[in-house]
Amino acid sequence: MDPQLLKSANLTLSKCGRPKMPRGLSCVPLHKAYLMQFFFGADPVQTTQTLQKEITAPAKGLVIPEAWALRSIQSSQPSSLLLQVQLPDGRFLFSNPIAIANLSGFGSSRFVFTHEKEFPLGSKLQVTLQSTDVTATQSLALLFEGSYKYYLKGEQGVCLDDGGCDPRYPGTPNQNILAPAWMQGYAPASSHGCYDIEDFTYASDIQVLTPTGSSSTATAQVQLDPSTDFAMRRMFFSIIPAAGVTAYSVLVRARNGSGYALHDDFVLSSYVANSPMPHDWELAAGEQIFFDLQLVDYVGGGGNVSVQCFMEGPKRGKR
Repeated sequence: MDPQLLKSANLTLSKCGRPKMPRGLSCVPLHKAYLMQFFFGADPVQTTQTLQKEITAPAKGLVIPEAWALRSIQSSQPSSLLLQVQLPDGRFLFSNPIAIANLSGFGSSRFVFTHEKEFPLGSKLQVTLQSTDVTATQSLALLFEGSYKYYLKGEQGVCLDDGGCDPRYPGTPNQNILAPAWMQGYAPASSHGCYDIEDFTYASDIQVLTPTGSSSTATAQVQLDPSTDFAMRRMFFSIIPAAGVTAYSVLVRARNGSGYALHDDFVLSSYVANSPMPHDWELAAGEQIFFDLQLVDYVGGGGNVSVQCFMEGPKRGKR
C-alpha cells in the first residue's frame, strides 16, 4: 500500500465528518474480513467443533497496520447449531453458547457491534460450535468484518472543495443518519459514577416446555458476573418447537433475585423480544436473574418447545 494513498484516504474520510483522532494523529480504517466455514455431517463422530482464525497482516511489501478492529459478523442460518466466540483478548462474546439463529444474518441484517473491538495482529479468534441435531447435515459460514487501523502522524489537512465539504446529514458526528452507534462515536450514557466496560450478551440455560402437567411452566436463570454490574437494554429469546408442533405461545416474566419483577404479570415473549427498553435495567454484580416461562395455546402431537433467554447491554464498573 502506497503511504501517499493512505494519506489521501485519510483526507477523504475526514471530509465525511468521521470522529477525529487527538491532535497530530489520525486513523485510516481499511476494510478487512475473515471467513470461517464449518460442516457437520449426519451422525457426526464429534458433535462439537472448534476452529481458530489468526488476524494476519497484509501481504509482504504493504504497509503494516497497527491493529484490526472487529465491527460486525455476517452468518448463514443452520437450524440446530449452538455458537460461542472467544475473542483474541480471551473474553467470550456470550456468557453461554447461543443458538446461531439469534446471530445469523447478512447485509443490512448482520450482527453489528455498538463499539468496535480492536485487537493486535497475530492474535486469534476462536469459534466453538455444537450440533444439537445429529441427524441433520448442517453447514455454516461466518464472516468477521472489520478494518485494519492505520495511524498517521501530522495534521489531516484542509478541504478546499467547498461543495465536497458540505455536510450530508447535519446533526450526527459522521453525518450519516443510518450509521450504527460505533460509527457515530457515542452510545447511551452510563449511570452517574459508573463507566461502561464492554458490550455483552448473557445467555440463560435452555428450558424445555411440554404441553402436559406442570412441565408447561419452567424458569430459566442467568448468573451475572460477580465482578461487574450490568445494564440490560434489550432481551430476546430463542424458541424452537419440535417437529409436529403447529401452534403455541410462550409467556415470560423477568425478575431478579431480590424479588423485583420487571413485569407485573406474564406477557407474550414476542411483545418484549428485541424491543429496546425505555431506560436501562440496572443490575448489581453477582445478581441472579430469573425468566419465568409458560407454554400456552399449544396445538401439536405432544412435542416439546425449547426456550433460551438472552440479556444484552454493557458491563459496568464503578469510578
